Amino acid sequence: MLFEATLVAIWAFLCGIDKYDVALNIHRPLITGPVVGLIMGDMEVGLIAGATLELAWLGLVPNAGAQPPDVTMGTIAAVAFAVMTGQSPEVAMGVGMPIAVLMQMIVIGFFAMTAFTMGKADRCAEQADMAGISRLLVGTLITRSMLYFIIAFVTVYFGEHAAAWIDENTPTVLLEGLGIGAKMVPAIGFAMLLKIMWSKEVAGVFFIGFVMTTYLKLPIMAVAILGASIALLYYFFSGKTAITIPNKQRISKMASDITADKGRVAEAKTSSLIDNVDAYQDTEVRKVISRKDLWKCAIRGLFMEGNFNFERMQGGGFAYSIIPALQKIHGNNRADLAKSLKNHLQFFNASPKLFTFLLGTAVAMEENKEKPSTINVMKVAGMGPTGGIGDAIDHMTLMPLTLALGASIAIEGSIAGPFVFFILYQIVHFLVYFGLMFMGYRAGTAAMVNMSDATEKLAKAANIMGIFVIGALCATFIRLQTTAAIDLGGKTVELQTALFDKIMPNLLPLALVFFMFKMVKGTGFWAKPPVLIFSTLAAGVIGHLLGIV
Repeated sequence: MLFEATLVAIWAFLCGIDKYDVALNIHRPLITGPVVGLIMGDMEVGLIAGATLELAWLGLVPNAGAQPPDVTMGTIAAVAFAVMTGQSPEVAMGVGMPIAVLMQMIVIGFFAMTAFTMGKADRCAEQADMAGISRLLVGTLITRSMLYFIIAFVTVYFGEHAAAWIDENTPTVLLEGLGIGAKMVPAIGFAMLLKIMWSKEVAGVFFIGFVMTTYLKLPIMAVAILGASIALLYYFFSGKTAITIPNKQRISKMASDITADKGRVAEAKTSSLIDNVDAYQDTEVRKVISRKDLWKCAIRGLFMEGNFNFERMQGGGFAYSIIPALQKIHGNNRADLAKSLKNHLQFFNASPKLFTFLLGTAVAMEENKEKPSTINVMKVAGMGPTGGIGDAIDHMTLMPLTLALGASIAIEGSIAGPFVFFILYQIVHFLVYFGLMFMGYRAGTAAMVNMSDATEKLAKAANIMGIFVIGALCATFIRLQTTAAIDLGGKTVELQTALFDKIMPNLLPLALVFFMFKMVKGTGFWAKPPVLIFSTLAAGVIGHLLGIV
């Protein structure tokens, strides 16, 4: 078991990088499941378990810095348990969830503790020490990934005896109940997505997707095509909606206000390189940035969250990403280089998939020798739009759609499922990611002027497609039927077939989704995803013991 545990730990280390940086999404259950299964000696079990867990945990994605239970470690624990004991993936989910919650708490603690690195990064910036800023990010990234290595190794190596004991001593009815509860758990993930996406304007689209799938039995690909068609119709035929985007004059005014208010300007600490003047010493504009430089910045940007922390979130990563450009622009003036580095270490939080638009714009503004405060205000003004569109397109549309499509193939035992997800997602991901880098650079400061109602319309169109697909997924992947029956005049009447199916097939799954939707919208103890997941598993056990599910 030492060999297998070490290989799984190495994979977990890579997932620890991928989950926050690069975004190949190898950390998702759909891919991690079969890999761990292959290492453990049963890839088919890992494949089916990964697909099952993916559908159950579809909504467990980071959002605006908030960390959900860690699906990577949960999958590793669940697949290892399923292979060791021969239990079903649904039962194994009950074992994987505590490990997922444990890793969630470890990661949150890590993000809080690593805030101290920003002080060190500031000191490096004040001395124009680009290598020091890079070392801090790489060191933090490796340390975080080592946590995944250690937890994965311990889980697999010491989990063998625990898995055997659980398998031998757990009553069959309990394991069957856990399996029933696990089939209801996807309702929680869908409810979490609805919490972000739901509005009265798109409610009808959700029900169209649900009803069409329930009665027409449409496959996920057909649903995706229909959803995309509806979204395109909205985008091209809806009227314009005015939204407030700071134009160049407003950005300059905001920057001037910030500069004038000394209380809001970051003070220079003990350094001979940085002064309090909101301008560069060398103001001569020279076009020195090449396509190669932009590629370097974008590639470094893939590791933008390597130094993520709760003090400045992605600030350290943004500075790390833009270093190749700053070296070309300010390389002959260490004071300007130090000032620029310090400026880019400020708080930043945007979609890692779309932030390259702001990165490219910042490079253009640096090359034009704009004031540091003006550049910073541009970044702040762009965080909201890029973050909103990024969540709408990625977490609420592209990722759930491609994951669900791949999982629906893999759950039948086909290894094509993970590849379908990987290829479809990465084609869109990298085309958008790298394309926005060059688009932002070409647009420069005009980028903020040219942003119009397209931002809001694009987000709304993505939301329409996403919620249409979520409606279809609710009808496809939530399994809830009652075995309860009543006696009417000496005749046994099954409630499922005689009542619920007559009203509408999949009525109970729909009701469960909206019950979970109501729960996740709350703020108390019962609104927490881990609590809801454990409660749902317990409900499956209790319902099975009572003979009603």
